Amino acid sequence: MGVPVTDRALFPHNDDMHGGGNQLSMIITLCFVAVIAVANGFVQGSLFGLTGPLPVKYTSALVVGTAVSGVFISVLRIGTKIAFGDSPNGLVKGVYVYFAAGGVFSLFCMYLHQRVVPHLPIIKWQRKQEALRRGSGTPLLKGYSSSENGNGSSVNIEIAEKYNALEHPTAIEAVSKQKDEGETSLQGVGEVQLMPIFKELWMYAMAVFIGYLVTLSIFPGVLAENLKSSTLKSWYSLFLITVFNLGDMTGKMCPQRYLVKDGGILFAFSIMRIAFVPIYAVFVQEGLQDIAFFIVTVSLGLTNGYLTTAAMATAPTLFDGQKAEVAGTMMVFFLLFGLSSGAMAGWLWVFIS
Repeated sequence: MGVPVTDRALFPHNDDMHGGGNQLSMIITLCFVAVIAVANGFVQGSLFGLTGPLPVKYTSALVVGTAVSGVFISVLRIGTKIAFGDSPNGLVKGVYVYFAAGGVFSLFCMYLHQRVVPHLPIIKWQRKQEALRRGSGTPLLKGYSSSENGNGSSVNIEIAEKYNALEHPTAIEAVSKQKDEGETSLQGVGEVQLMPIFKELWMYAMAVFIGYLVTLSIFPGVLAENLKSSTLKSWYSLFLITVFNLGDMTGKMCPQRYLVKDGGILFAFSIMRIAFVPIYAVFVQEGLQDIAFFIVTVSLGLTNGYLTTAAMATAPTLFDGQKAEVAGTMMVFFLLFGLSSGAMAGWLWVFIS
């Protein structure tokens, strides 16, 4: 919300689109965007780290949420375009609505994070496990043993029973078995080594990196700048971006029905998606019909969505406890690395167009 407030406060009467005031306004806006980007990377890494040790459906839900936000922004832009038009003043109002909506929604998410998320049964269970791990030296998730304080076993059993209701039957079985046998496991928790984790999930990490390298080299730059339509005119790029976001959201929902967990298959799938680059290059050079671009764009979105969910949701399940958290955060690093690399690779289309 800082962008519209700052713009109106510092440049209330500046209507010259190329004046010094607007140049300063653009610099301030870009600074805000940079802050948002840093915050986005921090929050994404934290959230994927949080869901890493949890069942796959929680990571899948988080990934789907990123797709829903893309669809929401596309619909919002369609609404502001209809309401304000494409005049300079209309574009400014559209930017105000965009940043204001993002600010309000961010405040709503902060409220949910502070007031709702901590009370979810699965989060309570995870935090109790983390407290037990730190207090007794037992590993997160796998530490269903009794602790030395005398009541750790009963606490663990209570937690596992709650988690059992959340479709994790092996937890209560592990606790009951250890209670009956009177076993005690005091495995120490040391620093997590990154390289062993990367060696196990590198195919998933590279699948995400290559997937977003391909996607961001095309979307949204090519769709917004390189394609023109005599029929849809200024609506063309907006509709293409909306179609991509809808395809991306659909693709991210598909693993809830059928999830490919094999890292080799996902890695090979990401390599195959490189074919989208020459396909778009040929389509742009030949100036094909609008329908051809809509078909290939929805395909780009579907494959990107499925690959993202499958890799991001599966990789943390290769590990337990704290390693799963690190694995989730590591996957976010490769996702953002792919985003950045793809955005820079998008400049290569200047030579094609």
